[in-house]
Amino acid sequence: MRIMKGVMVDMDVLSLIQEFNVNINNVVFGGVVGSRGFHLEDDFSDIDIHTYVMPTIHELIYNRRRHNFFMKNNMEIYFDDVRRIVYNLQLGNISQIAVLFCRDLYTNPKFKTLCDYLIKNREQISQVNLPAMFTWSKNLFEKDMGWLQTYKTDEFCYQQFGYNCKRAFQAIYPIVVMTRYIINLHYRVKNPLETALNCSDIKEDLLKIKRGEYSLEEINKLAESKYQIFSQSKLPWSHGDIKVEEVQRQVEQEIIKFIQN
Repeated sequence: MRIMKGVMVDMDVLSLIQEFNVNINNVVFGGVVGSRGFHLEDDFSDIDIHTYVMPTIHELIYNRRRHNFFMKNNMEIYFDDVRRIVYNLQLGNISQIAVLFCRDLYTNPKFKTLCDYLIKNREQISQVNLPAMFTWSKNLFEKDMGWLQTYKTDEFCYQQFGYNCKRAFQAIYPIVVMTRYIINLHYRVKNPLETALNCSDIKEDLLKIKRGEYSLEEINKLAESKYQIFSQSKLPWSHGDIKVEEVQRQVEQEIIKFIQN
């Protein structure tokens, strides 16, 4: 992973974030996630950006946690209160946790202590709630597979392929990553989640799903086989050394410093 600190590598994440008229001084970190974040994009892929920002005094007083979503041209961006890091870990949302592993990541030097902590310990932090990650992947698979034959979510895909191939990809990809992640944990592979997210060895197989190169019948059979392997995966007994309370404490300490300054 290449960590950006205001410097352009593949994508100038800082410039992309600034297109949404946000106060960049309050951005803790942000990165390109989704297909483009992990080399699984096609010609129709948009740019998904996830950022974490410091709360305002008003949000702290009323205990509100920002979760905003904006679209512009081919870009989609989420602005999440930095306190939601803990919530996303408890939820087991891999797509939110994956921002720490994306290839293009902007970190604000102003919040160096917190950013360094999160990046240095991202593998351990990711393991704070493995059962929730497993359940989140399962639920996403079931939801997206249920949308395969509706045109409402993507009429272009439905008209061209007779089913929503993007939904098929979004259903199968998380359970493939989670299966690989569990295997890596059992075999004590170095950087287990980073390795699982890097699907370069099966990239072409995944892109075939996304491009609609399978018939609906083939997709259903493929999904069933992938799900069977996933459902039989056994989570390891050990779930890492870092507890969610420690992550919460680090976030709170950074917020206190931010307010004091």
